[in-house]
Amino acid sequence: MKILVVAEDFPPNQGGIAEYSLNLSNAFSAMGHDLTVVTAHVEHDEKIDAAVDYEVIRIGQKGVRQQRLGLLFRWRANERFRKELHKLVDQLGEDGGPDLTIVTSVSEWARVPIKRGMQYAVCVHGG
Repeated sequence: MKILVVAEDFPPNQGGIAEYSLNLSNAFSAMGHDLTVVTAHVEHDEKIDAAVDYEVIRIGQKGVRQQRLGLLFRWRANERFRKELHKLVDQLGEDGGPDLTIVTSVSEWARVPIKRGMQYAVCVHGG
C-alpha cells in the first residue's frame, strides 16, 4: 500500500508527536508499505532522513520552527507549508497518489487530504 505520512513535527525535533510520527512511519515501512513522509525543514534534518529506509520530503524554509514564530508569522508559514503540500500532493497524484494519507497531528495540514477527497486518518494527541 502507498502511504503518505504528513507530519508537522518529526525528528530531529524532540517531543511526543515527533517520536510518534517517527515510530508510526518506521512501523509501516517495516510492514513493507511504500512510505513517504512529508514534514517541515529543521536544522540537522539530514541525519535522520539518511537513517530511515523511506523517503522524507522536507518543505518550507529550513531552520524555522513554527512554534517559535509570532501568530501572524505562524499563519503565513502555515500558508506557505499548505501551498507546498498541495503542490506536492498534486505531483504524487500524477504517480497514482497514495492509497492512504495519515496526518500525525490535528493541524492546518489535515485539510489537504480532505480537500483532495483522499482516504485519510488524523492522529489526535493529548488529553
